[in-house]
Amino acid sequence: NGLKKNDTVNIATGKSHTLIELVETISQVTERIIPYEVNGKILAEVGKSRISNRKLCEQYGFIPNDSLREGLKKTAGRYKGKEVSTTPDSQELPKKKILLLGGEGFIGRNIAAHFASSANCFSVGHYKSVFPNRSDTFVQGNPYKNRIPNEYDVIIHLIDNKVAPEEIAQEETKLVQNLAIHPMNHLIIFSSAVTYVNPESQYGQRKRALENFYKDFCEKNRIRLTIFRLFNVYGPFQIPFRQGSLVANL
Repeated sequence: NGLKKNDTVNIATGKSHTLIELVETISQVTERIIPYEVNGKILAEVGKSRISNRKLCEQYGFIPNDSLREGLKKTAGRYKGKEVSTTPDSQELPKKKILLLGGEGFIGRNIAAHFASSANCFSVGHYKSVFPNRSDTFVQGNPYKNRIPNEYDVIIHLIDNKVAPEEIAQEETKLVQNLAIHPMNHLIIFSSAVTYVNPESQYGQRKRALENFYKDFCEKNRIRLTIFRLFNVYGPFQIPFRQGSLVANL
């Protein structure tokens, strides 16, 4: 209650749990034994992390009532349950069009699969995704160089443009011009949790520069903006032995 029209808050319990504790709790909740082995190999992943929920609690009165076990129990129940059926009126509405920028990877595949039944997803990029059975339509092009007709309701930015942080603003200016992003669009930027854990790395600096550019651009042009700073745990379609695919690596 009392959430401002525009604000940034962390959704978190404020508690940390070990991976072994997580695996064992999931085993108990699902009543399935999940085998694991501690082999001593060190992957290039975050060792320890804890997100502060102080602002959420103090300003918005959030009280984390569920334990890890109870939260996982509710999550598992949600996955097992049936999707809520739509009303006849909502079925007649046209599907929204979602454009994924740089959606060839596992995050793009997860997003496309998630929205397959409720929206029409399109993915623009240099090459078609290597993942089979994609739920989106591929559009070949480079939004930093080619004009992409903007016929979309939602634009999801997944690209990590590997340029120097000081060049981000120039590059993204080209992109917004080629896409002709306007106030009817909802722009979603996929940043990274690296902005918390290693903000001074080249990757962290790029992501912060990306966020700052779009905060300024969208405020000036009255465009709805959402920024996600995800940890590497999103969705089932991950690639084992790749940095960033935490679930698959485990």
